[in-house]
Amino acid sequence: MSDRSGPKLDKRVLAICQLFDQVSGCQFWIKDLQGYYLWVNSGFLQNFHLNRREEAIGRREGDFSEQSLADQHAIDDALVYAGNSIVNRVEKLGFNDHAAIWTLTTKLPLVSASGKVEGLAGLAFPVNPQAASLNPSSFALGNLIAYIRAHYSESITNKQLARLAHMSVRTLERCFSSAFMVTPQQYIKQMRVRMASHALAHTDQSIASIANSHGFSDQGNFVRNFRQFMGETPSQFRKKHRNGPL
Repeated sequence: MSDRSGPKLDKRVLAICQLFDQVSGCQFWIKDLQGYYLWVNSGFLQNFHLNRREEAIGRREGDFSEQSLADQHAIDDALVYAGNSIVNRVEKLGFNDHAAIWTLTTKLPLVSASGKVEGLAGLAFPVNPQAASLNPSSFALGNLIAYIRAHYSESITNKQLARLAHMSVRTLERCFSSAFMVTPQQYIKQMRVRMASHALAHTDQSIASIANSHGFSDQGNFVRNFRQFMGETPSQFRKKHRNGPL
């Protein structure tokens, strides 16, 4: 477990958080802006095979979750930190691909009195993929995210994704943008940037080599997309995070 000393929740917030220990089947968590858990409920602990709350607090999802899911959720979290809300999204959540379950997930930014986003709160309930009240396209999109995670370095077209989801291209684009607040191609670029950030911090590969191995047409294209999503250049990110946690 990390010995990181991050921001603490005040007693009033903690009292509210403890109520979620009593909600059956519910997973609840609070993260800071760096993605570290500040609080998780008992349902969260059960789903991730943890015994004590202290095993999660001060850690990130990637410390104990399937990396493919953690990468997807990191992109979602970035949207929430930017002030957006994710409401009732059907997605997979769990310890690994075999134990992960379909959930109905909501993530909201935690905003201070001054209007500054200071973290996020997440809530997830398990759902049945066959439930008639849920849009089957949500589950198809969940499977597409797994496909993108496995093939992000390759050329992926909307036509190809539509065929995998058994949708028309127009329907795919509409459903994907509604669910993830970005187009399929924007999501692919974000996934490439997210994966490239690991290589920048944890390998000695050149920036040009990382660009090539993560699906970018050239180093200039990589730098532009990385700055757009991360707010800094690959070189600046590498200097700041070299061999540090992501």
